[in-house]
Amino acid sequence: MPNDDNIVLAHGESGLATKRLIENVFAPKFSNPILERMEDSAIVEIQSKKLAFTTDGFIVEPIFFTGGDIGKLAASGTINDLAAMGAKPKYFSASFIIEEGLKISDLDKIANSFAETIHRYNSELIAADTKVVPRGTGGGIYIAVSGIGEVIIDVGLDKIQPYDDIVISGDIARHSAAILAARENIDTNPILLSDCAPLWEIVKLAIDENIEIHTMRDPTRGGLATVLVEISEQTNLGMTIDEAKIPIEPQVKSLCDIYGFDPLYLANEGKMIFIVRNGDGEKLVELLRKNPLSQNAELIGSVSQQDGVVLKTETGGKRKLIMLEGEQLPRIC
Repeated sequence: MPNDDNIVLAHGESGLATKRLIENVFAPKFSNPILERMEDSAIVEIQSKKLAFTTDGFIVEPIFFTGGDIGKLAASGTINDLAAMGAKPKYFSASFIIEEGLKISDLDKIANSFAETIHRYNSELIAADTKVVPRGTGGGIYIAVSGIGEVIIDVGLDKIQPYDDIVISGDIARHSAAILAARENIDTNPILLSDCAPLWEIVKLAIDENIEIHTMRDPTRGGLATVLVEISEQTNLGMTIDEAKIPIEPQVKSLCDIYGFDPLYLANEGKMIFIVRNGDGEKLVELLRKNPLSQNAELIGSVSQQDGVVLKTETGGKRKLIMLEGEQLPRIC
């Protein structure tokens, strides 16, 4: 008889233990007519002529952190990848790779967070799988997610023009800083919360108000700087960024100073970079600040015809941003 409190290998062997796990943990949270058929593939009808399709894997340590958990992270990250392409989230599939020994009560919380996040936009999980790996080999739980969204507006790197405005939807590096604080048992005052959040609503706000959006990106691994450098390299356009305009919470800055991290390269899980028509940036900032998810949005720079991404420093100098060789802080998302 499998342990009722912890995940055991039998929960991954497609027998009665697996059936009970699905019925008790997953089915109550994700119930919908498509998933309830429990067939090998989900069949859906979508009217849109253009769809966005994304896939990602999520590993984070610890799996619970201030401001979220791996369930919220996996759902938000997938939604934000769709939103960055101007797509409204519709359907998801997920594979939960669970380590033997994980408390079932913790799995229940994670599944609930995932469900609450996708249901925020009336989207559904329509295909799912669970696997159990032996103790010591799985980091608690990993989640692989694919998402489909209905494209509402066309955006892309090919639409970026010189002098376009560059807007960040809020303060940077908070997710990485929250993970660091959790790992090192650092108490901050006020408590440092991860920015982990789904962002379709702020993208929709910009669309509804006819902001001319040319491209969007969510600056997760590698942070703000890496994404800007990637865009610059892919478009052969430059950027000028004003360091003084980049919002950073004081606790985040303090942690970065202590550990020698550059916040420009730390991950965010609830921020969006907007590149919009010249002149639309200030209007977008005003709109975004009306939403709690983007209340400290800032216009941080513009696209240029120079080479690369140049940061105008707070001391009056200039620094060329580059792509780092690796992550400053691994296993954060």
